[in-house]
Amino acid sequence: MVIPYIRIVPWKNVKELDDLKKWFYPEKFNSTDDSSRLRAIAKVKSYHIKGSQYLPHVIDSTAQLTNIILQDQSNLQDTLSIRLSYTMVLIRFVNGLLDPTQQSQFAIPLHTLAKNIGLASWFVDLRHSGTHERDLPSLDMLRLASKDVLNWLWDHYWNDDQLQDDEDVDLQIDHERLLKIEKLDKVLQSWLNEKFLLLENSWIWENNKKTNIISSTNFEIQKNTTGSKRKHDEIELSPYEVITNLIEQIEKIWKFCQDKNLFIERCIYNYDPLIFQIFMMKLNNFDFEFISWLLNCFKNIHLLNTSDSDEILQMENQVLIDQIKLLKKKFPNWQILKSKLLKKQLSKINIKLLQMEWENWNQLLIKNSSYLSIWISAKLIKLIEIESLNNSKKKKKQKQNLKLTDQELQIELQNYVKNYSNVYNDGEFRMYDLISIDPQLKPLSTNKEASNNKELPKDKNITNILDDLANLKKRMLNRHTKENSQVIWELHKNWTPKPFGTL
Repeated sequence: MVIPYIRIVPWKNVKELDDLKKWFYPEKFNSTDDSSRLRAIAKVKSYHIKGSQYLPHVIDSTAQLTNIILQDQSNLQDTLSIRLSYTMVLIRFVNGLLDPTQQSQFAIPLHTLAKNIGLASWFVDLRHSGTHERDLPSLDMLRLASKDVLNWLWDHYWNDDQLQDDEDVDLQIDHERLLKIEKLDKVLQSWLNEKFLLLENSWIWENNKKTNIISSTNFEIQKNTTGSKRKHDEIELSPYEVITNLIEQIEKIWKFCQDKNLFIERCIYNYDPLIFQIFMMKLNNFDFEFISWLLNCFKNIHLLNTSDSDEILQMENQVLIDQIKLLKKKFPNWQILKSKLLKKQLSKINIKLLQMEWENWNQLLIKNSSYLSIWISAKLIKLIEIESLNNSKKKKKQKQNLKLTDQELQIELQNYVKNYSNVYNDGEFRMYDLISIDPQLKPLSTNKEASNNKELPKDKNITNILDDLANLKKRMLNRHTKENSQVIWELHKNWTPKPFGTL
C-alpha cells in the first residue's frame, strides 16, 4: 500500500513559514518594520496552541530569543530579571540542540556534540556557567551570545535549504521502503555521532588492510575479574574497537542490502564528506554503485520538468524522480556538485578494481552516457596517471592479476571521451543549474538572462529547452552509432567460385 511521507507541522504552507522568517529577520530583507518581530512571536505562540510537540526547537528558540531581546530594549524590567531570562533561554537552546544527538551507549562530551553540528564551543561553556556557577554571566556577555545564536540559527536553519528537513520533498513510498529508510538513517546517524572519533583516529580506517598494530588504543591487559560483578556493557571500548565495530556493521548491511540505490540515496540524504569517503574505501563495489546512481540521476534530470500530461510517466519513475530531487536539494548547482561531492569522492575510487572490472564500468558509462560521464572519465584518466606513478615498483607483481594495465585503461577511457565528446557538451551542466525541483517555481537567473528570456513563457521555458535538448541527444547518438557501425561481410550461401570474366 502506498502511503505519503507525512510530518505534522503547525504552519499551513511553505509561504507561511517564509513569512515567519522575514518577520524574525527583517534586516536580512532590507525591511524597517519594527513590529514584524512582535508579529512573529505572536505567530509562534499560536503554534504552541496547536501543539508544542509539532513545533521545531529552532523556531521556538528563535521566538524566545527575539522576545527577551525586545524586552531588554524596552528597559521595562530590572537587570537581574533580564539576565535570568537570557540565561534560561540560552540553556534551553543548547540543551534542545545537543540532547537529541546524545544517542551513544556512553555519554559523549557536549563539546564534541556541539562540534559535530557546527555550534561554537563557547555556547556550551556559557550553558555550564549559567547552570552550575554561583554568579550568572554578565549582561553584556548574554546580549552578545543572543545575537550570535540568532545569526547561527539564520545560517544553519532559516537560510540553509539543506538542513530544513521540515520542507523536504514530498515522497510517495510504500511502508516497507519507509522502514528500510528509518533503519538506514539510524545506522548513518551512529556514524555521524562518532565523526570526531573518526577524525582523531583516521589511521584505523585509512589502512586498507586489517591493522594488527599493538598500541595503547587497541591493546589492554585482561585483568582477572573473578568475583567482580561488573557488567560487560559497562566496559568502555577503545577507539580502535568502536571504529572497527562500525566498519564491520556497515559492511554487513551493505553486503546484504538488496536495494543498493536506496543505500546510496540515504548516504546522500545524510551526506558527510568524511563518512562517504570511508564508505568509498571500505565497502566493496560502493564506488561503482555510487557512480551508477549519480549518472542515472543526471541523465534523467529532465523528468523533474515533465508536464501534467505526463502523469503516467511521473508515476512510473516516482522513485527515480525522488532521488533526482534529493540530488538537486543537496547540490543545487553544478559548482556545488563538483566541489562538495565529485572532487572529494572520485579520488577514492579503487583503480585496481576498476581495471579488473572494466567491462562493467564500460557498460555503465555507455548506458548512462552524458557530459558528466565524459567529465568523470577525464578525471579517472588523471587518477590513473597518478596511480601508475605511485605504484611503479609494484606494477610487475600486480600485472598478472589485472585484466588491463594502466596504459590500456587510459586508452579505453580516452577513446570513450573522444567518441562521446561529439555528442554531449558542457551545456548539460547549465541545464542542471537552471532546472528547478518544483516546475511551478521559476529558476533563478541573472539580469541579463532575464532580459533575454522575456519572450518565452514562464512555465514552459525550461521544459521546452530540455525537451529540445533530449531530442537532439537522441538524434546525435543515433547518428554517432551509425557512423561507427561496422559492416560484417558474410559468404553468400549460393556462391560458387568461377574464373574472372566468365558468366
